[in-house]
Amino acid sequence: MLSLLYNFDSKRMKQTEAAALSEDDEDDDGPDLEPVDLKLLKTVKLPAEPVSVCHINGITYAGLENNLLVKISQNDGTFSPFLELDSAVSAVHVYGNEIYVLLHKMNQVRVYDLDGECVRSWIHDSGYNGYCKLRVTNLGVVIPCATKRALTVYDLHGHKIKDILCPLICNQRPGLLALALNGDKHLLVSSCPSLYVRPAVCNVNLESGEVVWTTELSEPRGVVCYRDKFVLVANYGYYGHEMDVLELENGELVVTHKTAEH
Repeated sequence: MLSLLYNFDSKRMKQTEAAALSEDDEDDDGPDLEPVDLKLLKTVKLPAEPVSVCHINGITYAGLENNLLVKISQNDGTFSPFLELDSAVSAVHVYGNEIYVLLHKMNQVRVYDLDGECVRSWIHDSGYNGYCKLRVTNLGVVIPCATKRALTVYDLHGHKIKDILCPLICNQRPGLLALALNGDKHLLVSSCPSLYVRPAVCNVNLESGEVVWTTELSEPRGVVCYRDKFVLVANYGYYGHEMDVLELENGELVVTHKTAEH
């Protein structure tokens, strides 16, 4: 089952704004107000467990563990099969008119057009199943690599540009990672605790390679940017399941809200 749509209540606003948990579904209208509550609006039953999700322009693409990539309508929550692949889609990201997927078992990135035709592919070995994530910007395709303890950046055609060292990437018993973009230059990385990496969220400048800030949390499990002002972190902390709100500029903790478990 996929929890698809949430409401964020904002301070000093009486109305609520519906927003999917994805940095790709941006809304630039209105003031930058702190989200103060998180309410589940809808769930969608799927034929298998979702392992990756990307929401854009009213459509959610979900990669399932049974090797299917499905399309889900935001309006009524119905889904339809889009692609049947040779491996589970560990990561999916829509950029322009193309769909980028990462197939972990094959260590392969594939790029499809919106009609489902594969237009190119290349090999990338993340080195660890929990690191099978990708994000796409005009600077390139960014994929973690455990063996290099870095973020590997490719151009849109699969040619390697560089590796960016990241303090939250480990090559020995690593924790799970989550990625979120803020614009084209900044990537938010969150890591669960492991023996060799502290649990934290960091902001990486993809252009310069600088780690702008790092904020330690108890057990971050997911991250998303909100209105170019805040970072929302799904965290397991003192209150159980929490939503931690961080300042995007400096990583300072603004507020923590308890959320329901799903």
